[in-house]
Amino acid sequence: MLVISTNSKQEAIAARTKIYSSFPELKPYMWHQSPYYKVKAGNFTSRKEAQAYQKKLAPYFPAGVFLINDVVEVNPEDNNSSED
Repeated sequence: MLVISTNSKQEAIAARTKIYSSFPELKPYMWHQSPYYKVKAGNFTSRKEAQAYQKKLAPYFPAGVFLINDVVEVNPEDNNSSED
């Protein structure tokens, strides 16, 4: 989900820091797409899960938190944990 799109690098860094400190379970991503700095958060595999976090993040980002379709990082569970 997109939490900020700004032309201020400091605002983008502050948003990323806010996510790190308030929601350590979410992974924030920051990138520059001239002239904007953008910050997105989370690797959600379902829209329902993303919508739940959208509500939690909204008070921290009053300009809006927007759900976007994107490629996400997924850590497959280790299925080789048992040995025969």
